[in-house]
Amino acid sequence: HSHAALLKGSSESTDRIATGSILLAQLWATQFLQSYEEIYLQNAIQYGQTAFSKSSSDRIKTISILLAQLFWDVYNQTFNLASLENTIKYSQEAIDLTPVGNPVRAELLNGLSHLLGMRLIRDGKQEDLTWAVECSQEAVDLTPVGNPHRASRLNNLSICLSMRYNRERKLEDLMQAIEYSQDAVNLTPVGNPHRAGRLNNLNNRLITRYQRERKLEDLMQAIEYSQDAVDLTPVGNPARASLLNNLSVHLSTRYEREGKVEDLTQAIEYSQDAVDLTPVGNPNRASLLSNFSVHLRKRYGRKGKLEDLTQAIEYSQDAFDLTP
Repeated sequence: HSHAALLKGSSESTDRIATGSILLAQLWATQFLQSYEEIYLQNAIQYGQTAFSKSSSDRIKTISILLAQLFWDVYNQTFNLASLENTIKYSQEAIDLTPVGNPVRAELLNGLSHLLGMRLIRDGKQEDLTWAVECSQEAVDLTPVGNPHRASRLNNLSICLSMRYNRERKLEDLMQAIEYSQDAVNLTPVGNPHRAGRLNNLNNRLITRYQRERKLEDLMQAIEYSQDAVDLTPVGNPARASLLNNLSVHLSTRYEREGKVEDLTQAIEYSQDAVDLTPVGNPNRASLLSNFSVHLRKRYGRKGKLEDLTQAIEYSQDAFDLTP
């Protein structure tokens, strides 16, 4: 009898520690969000991990989600791989404790696929890519038509499949990536701030298929969607330069195929705009200058104006000097 009472007392003590630790972790996390001082974040993680080790399974999910968010905050400050791995670990823990019928499961799976994509970019492990596609596919399958999150999850699945296509070159992955990307665009109304980015993803998928199959309709559609993405992105938006650059590359590709000088003229104009919008010090400036130089060199080849050649050399040299 006394042994049972001891166990009960020990269990109550553990429960009190868990409850106190959860509360302190949440309070320190709130304090961190007020000031972004690292000590508050570390305190929140310390109490969160104590709560994780002391809690019963019904609480573990809440703590796992909190710890995943805290380690994500650390990763965003430090880009430390261990923090990313902890974010993945606690995200998976939360998913394992979330039944299929719970709408939070799809959200957690979609988030985990993003995290795995980031680790893939850093580490290049094939298993992360396979896992990211699986998580993303399940997130879409759990998100019914009509759910406002379906478009973003389709877009994410399209990106994962496209990454796998880039590695394995299986046409079915590319075809599915295009289909899901198109669905995501169709579900994103004009006026939604994500529409431009989703149009850009779709035109990139179409260009990839164009490079493989050389069908003019893919190139034409890619240019149309690329132009729409630019038109939806106002001057002052940091994404505008890369969207203009993308459009200039597509127009230059059509110029090579059809030889219409107006495509090349527009490509040069958009490429110039992209460079002008990208300040010195921006890591993308070198590639934008390099593309601009390529377009000018093509016009020199067509019209023979020395000015174009001189500028092409100048921009190519600038791009070279900016490349680490």
